[in-house]
Amino acid sequence: MRSKREEIERSVLVRIKPSPELYEEGRSIFSEVANLVRALAAKEGWTCDVRLEGSFAKDTWLATSPELDIFVLFDEGVSGDKIKTELFPRLLKIFEAYEPVVKYSEHPYLSFQRKKFKVEVVPATRARPGEMRTAVDRTPYHTKYVLEHSNEELRDQMRLLKQFSKAVGVYGAEIAVEGFSGYLLELLTIYYGGFGEVLEAASKWEPPVVIDLEGYYRDEREAVERLGKRPLVVVDPVDERRNVASALSLDKMMEFSMASRLYLTRPSVYYFFPEELPSSERLLELLIELAKHVVVVEVRLRAPLPPDTLWGEAKRLSRNVSSFLENEGYDLIRCSTWTNESTRALVACLVEEPFKPGPKKHAGPPVTNFEHTLRFVEAYAGRPGSGPWIEGGRLYALKERRHVSAPAALESALRSLLVSHLREGEASAYSLSWRLDLLDEEPGAWLREFLLGKPRWLLPYCLELEKA
Repeated sequence: MRSKREEIERSVLVRIKPSPELYEEGRSIFSEVANLVRALAAKEGWTCDVRLEGSFAKDTWLATSPELDIFVLFDEGVSGDKIKTELFPRLLKIFEAYEPVVKYSEHPYLSFQRKKFKVEVVPATRARPGEMRTAVDRTPYHTKYVLEHSNEELRDQMRLLKQFSKAVGVYGAEIAVEGFSGYLLELLTIYYGGFGEVLEAASKWEPPVVIDLEGYYRDEREAVERLGKRPLVVVDPVDERRNVASALSLDKMMEFSMASRLYLTRPSVYYFFPEELPSSERLLELLIELAKHVVVVEVRLRAPLPPDTLWGEAKRLSRNVSSFLENEGYDLIRCSTWTNESTRALVACLVEEPFKPGPKKHAGPPVTNFEHTLRFVEAYAGRPGSGPWIEGGRLYALKERRHVSAPAALESALRSLLVSHLREGEASAYSLSWRLDLLDEEPGAWLREFLLGKPRWLLPYCLELEKA
């Protein structure tokens, strides 16, 4: 008799394993793209191969999110600069009808939707083992390694791990997520021996965790010394100089660890296919008061930015907003960031008290800073009730607030908080309670999750507890 977990994982596999028809559609799209590139190569006199790489080539892809990674591999002598400035623009032109989005890794590449598939066309150079310079150069070797170290059964286990990671919100090494790449999940499955085995191990992880599949280093200490101190170090089996988990943040690693522990305790299909979040109406019945404690900074750009650039700047804005609110005396509970990966970025912060009508405690210089202490004393000595006084070797004074609410304070300081391209956009700050319509707009799912306060790794467990 199968256990509940086995029943769940079996049923999930039926839903995520691609059908023969979907395989055929993927191969047909690859042929279509490859023929376009080969025709261009013949016209331009290029010497290049067009190859399938990534999860489709490794047969670890998901029916729930079909994707094709198509590499255009040029000779070793072709430089990255030449690819970027001469070859890529010509590639871009032949795919104009597909309305591609240009993205950037070490090289620019194209991304577009074709039927059910997300397609990425990546120009790169062939690299010999030991001469690989970029992640793109390594990709063909990653494909080879995974194929050589897995069979059909293990690749199904990789699919389960990928679907689980997507559902609990930790899938993707890009800056938006700072989580687990598909290749990292494949290596973890190979190392531990299966989906359940990865979860068993991850549920007990205590960072730093070091995994060296090919035994390149004498011990964990040497691996950390060479590759840097990170929460998870997984030595790339095709390039011992690289940590496959270098982009993984401590928070995402621990979210995965907690999700693993909770799933093993109370297995549920919701860890693979999340339940819908409550509607905005239902959420506001429960949490309308909490919405008054959420302040939002929004930036709209006139021209689109590449997704990674926009995410990077939005996260820097979030750090600036957090620091500003804390400096202004607002007790910060948590913040979150969202972008539409093109022209719009939002930062939402939950504060204990969004209104602060009284004066605030203002930190001055350390007493040992002779010049600045005199200036500080002269500024406040004549104001009744304001001090200054000394606390822990530093001067403090009582200062009247210019703005008595967090949104007004943020609005007054917006220009100084924005970074890089965001300075060119239209920015505003407001309380979520003034813009409840946002809960039903583009960022609605993110805002509802933020307001609910139950992250994706936790929600399935809450649902299971409710049913118990």
